[in-house]
Amino acid sequence: MEKSNWWSSTLSCFITFLAVVFGWVLFRADNLDSASVILQTMVGVNGISLSASVVESQKKLLIILLLFIWLIPNSQQWMEQYKPALNLPLVKTSSSWRSQLWKKSQWQPNQSFGVILAVVLFIVIKIILTAPDSEFLYFNFLKNMAYLIYFKSIFCGLLISCLIFLFAVFLQIGAPTGSSRWTNEIYNIKSNIANSIETPKLVIVSGSNGLFGISCSQINKETFVSCLNGGTYAGLGIDYILTRARSWLKPGDLVLLPLEYEHYTDDGKPTAALIDYLLARDPKYLLSLNLINQFRFISGIPWKRVEEGIVVKFKTPQPWNDSYHSETINKYGDETANRKADMTKRHIKKIAKTNPLNQIGESITSSHGISTIIKFINWCKNHNIKVIATWPNTIWFDVYQEPRHQEFFKSIEDFYQRLGVPILGKPEDFMYDKSMFYDTIYHLNDLGKNHKTKQLIDLIKPYLL
Repeated sequence: MEKSNWWSSTLSCFITFLAVVFGWVLFRADNLDSASVILQTMVGVNGISLSASVVESQKKLLIILLLFIWLIPNSQQWMEQYKPALNLPLVKTSSSWRSQLWKKSQWQPNQSFGVILAVVLFIVIKIILTAPDSEFLYFNFLKNMAYLIYFKSIFCGLLISCLIFLFAVFLQIGAPTGSSRWTNEIYNIKSNIANSIETPKLVIVSGSNGLFGISCSQINKETFVSCLNGGTYAGLGIDYILTRARSWLKPGDLVLLPLEYEHYTDDGKPTAALIDYLLARDPKYLLSLNLINQFRFISGIPWKRVEEGIVVKFKTPQPWNDSYHSETINKYGDETANRKADMTKRHIKKIAKTNPLNQIGESITSSHGISTIIKFINWCKNHNIKVIATWPNTIWFDVYQEPRHQEFFKSIEDFYQRLGVPILGKPEDFMYDKSMFYDTIYHLNDLGKNHKTKQLIDLIKPYLL
């Protein structure tokens, strides 16, 4: 069914309930023969009768438990803010007090829920270990001393493995991998530019769509306003991009946010690029995170990255085969090596194969990325720094005209309006033909960059006065 309604939802819920109830029989039965007898009884093969003693003594309890099963949210609903299942649709939330109360009561990776779950886990384990003998296989399995020793051995093995992994991680912290070199160099260049500007300035904050798509040199030439192109690398994630940008800003500055669309749906999970960069170039940022985020970060480190870091620690890294070089960044922070005249067949072929962005989907009202952007905007307001937003440059596809994509764009526009942040232009204003792009769906060539910058200058002039 493409659309869900009350009767289809109820029917699917009822079918799931029956599947679970019948599945429990197979799970708990001693063998298939006894399971078959119970299942036949459940469907009334031998007639239907109820135990009078059970009905009379536990009638109220059975009704309460049935209501509990049907009305209490399941684990998927309780954790829906953090996408506990693949392809889980985003749930739209309203501004009503019921909707907001439900949102706050949902699971979140914070200290309060950590304490609650720890207490519940302790109670469950205590009940299992102190319960009288049960025919349930797993209860007896846990209480048998031989099996307790077995579980202790598993725990010790797991602990030793974790310690070895942590040792391997900490051993290669600070080892400068070749894959993180370009990002580190452009951050250093842009930080030096920011520190050299004494007057109020315009700062572009985004991933590489801003780096390749906006010319601060052109903006400065036409408006006489100091400008820093702070576009870096979207793969680092919205948290890191906005955190690093704070060090470039001073009271009186103006921030322009042409954020890539994936930042609005960011789930907070560390990317491979961020893991690589922090381990190699910015371990201080990792240490500044809370324990939960540090755990998420360390647990997300791939084995290959650990191996590469250890090799680099004891051996000079091989030159990284990268088409980007920090030497092509000008004194405004702009990328200058994206000339259309220099495009190779590989660049042209890569652009020709691009498809619509998966991140442009249905309306979105909340996400980790949205929360991070809100915190950054509030920080700017508290430090007398103005913020305006605009849309990233990307390739135009007709599919973006579909209602669900238009709802996505509208939700971003509404998001900034609620925060009192002006947003320049419309999404379609900065969607161009493939001929204006260099090597990715977000990277304009020099002709495309000049065209977009002229558009931006006309839109941003009122905010520069």
